[in-house]
Amino acid sequence: MNKRIITGGLIALAFTAGSLGSAEAAALIGSKDIKDGGVHRVDLANGINRQLDRTVNVSKFGGVVAAHDGDQAGLHMSGDGVQFGPFADGGACANPGTDFARMNFTGLNGKKLHDVHQLDYSGWMVSSENTGGVGSLTLRIYLNGGADRLTFSPNTQFNTPADYADSQGEVHTWLVTHGTLRLNDDAGNNPAGELPFKHWASVSQNGNDRIDHVDVLLGCQSGHDLQGVVRSIQANGTDYDLGRLG
Repeated sequence: MNKRIITGGLIALAFTAGSLGSAEAAALIGSKDIKDGGVHRVDLANGINRQLDRTVNVSKFGGVVAAHDGDQAGLHMSGDGVQFGPFADGGACANPGTDFARMNFTGLNGKKLHDVHQLDYSGWMVSSENTGGVGSLTLRIYLNGGADRLTFSPNTQFNTPADYADSQGEVHTWLVTHGTLRLNDDAGNNPAGELPFKHWASVSQNGNDRIDHVDVLLGCQSGHDLQGVVRSIQANGTDYDLGRLG
């Protein structure tokens, strides 16, 4: 549950209580709960607290979300999330922060790949030309100290890119753990190697490999004036809500 929504809900609750008779308002709220002048986590029901515990508001870089070292010029935290670009030439791959940028996510660091039961991300991208999905926000899972990586591309899912969720100007949510990935093949040169996450997470493959970090990449692909936003990442039951507050 988004904390910004909770705040609005508390304001509405206070207004509603004020419009009721004193006996009715007391039954709804209870003066003992707010006698210190505010509603705190301890005053909330256990169910609401469990929802709050699964939501992390990330309003600045550092900690669980950060710009890849050297890519800072290509990323900034906006009210909508982490903004990538715009990159004048999204197909170039020579200058970090100018042609492309990477957002590092550390919420799964140290876990074995087979322990990841949920990983998805929500985002939006647009370019001055149709990239055919190639200019999509790409997620990569780095393993074994960064020596290996699994690449999730929205436009190559199950080797059927037609009509998949990679259209420009729309917010998409991509389910990585229910999708297909490639091992050490960012460019997608080996279509036969595009296999479901559960394949890679099996113990016979890379399931026992530990995650070094996860990143989201935009650029090094296609598209002029390419830009994008990552709004949130969900990992193993925790919702990381990205965006500057206030």
